Amino acid sequence: DQLFQILRALKERGVTVILITHKLREIMAVTDQVTVMRHGEVVAERQTAATNREELALLMVGRKVRMAPEHKRSRPGQPALQVEHLGLIDEFGVKRLDDINFSVREGEILGIAGVSGNGQSELLEVLAGIRRPSSGLIRVLGREVTPNRPCGPYQMRRLGVAHVPEDRHRLGLVTGFPAWESAILGYQRDRKYGFGPVMNNHAAQRDCARMMQAFDVRPPQPALGSSKLSGGNQQKLILAREMARAPK
Repeated sequence: DQLFQILRALKERGVTVILITHKLREIMAVTDQVTVMRHGEVVAERQTAATNREELALLMVGRKVRMAPEHKRSRPGQPALQVEHLGLIDEFGVKRLDDINFSVREGEILGIAGVSGNGQSELLEVLAGIRRPSSGLIRVLGREVTPNRPCGPYQMRRLGVAHVPEDRHRLGLVTGFPAWESAILGYQRDRKYGFGPVMNNHAAQRDCARMMQAFDVRPPQPALGSSKLSGGNQQKLILAREMARAPK
């Protein structure tokens, strides 16, 4: 809102402002005219006062968009992930997690909220097998992971745990790799992608093309550098990698 005040002040001085955004509230709040692009082409031009959020969403996406999603009553099943008395002491001897307990059932979403730096990142890394817990246990579909019986990322994935990291550049992909290589990170040891040191690049590229099509990654070009994808399409590629394999 403070940014909008500055933009309005600039406009009053006769300055022309071009605001590039997909946030409908920003468009309606601060613009006089709006031009909508889809698939690299201009599809509409409107006076902002003569349009609304629903029409703009339709023009941007190409189909009618429900502004308020419909929620159905959930019917959670058996516990799929259980965490009991989980603790983590980092390499500097600092306690990062202390006696964490929770359970997530099949068909259930658990949200963990907190200001950055309060242990959420470390918790996710322990659950993904990136860090070894210092105490407690993680039970994944009956398999127990403890400090004495740890599981690395590859083993956790084989148990059915997918991991979409919060920092896509640091942990999600390698920006210097082509998209098809980023699309198999963590799964590169699967037999379908080769055996031992010999990689079946064609199989990996074919899978990446399929995932890009299914998850609408643009442009759908497996050979394109990962860094060349926009932030949103990098995120979609990571989601495709983790969700396409039907994790538990």
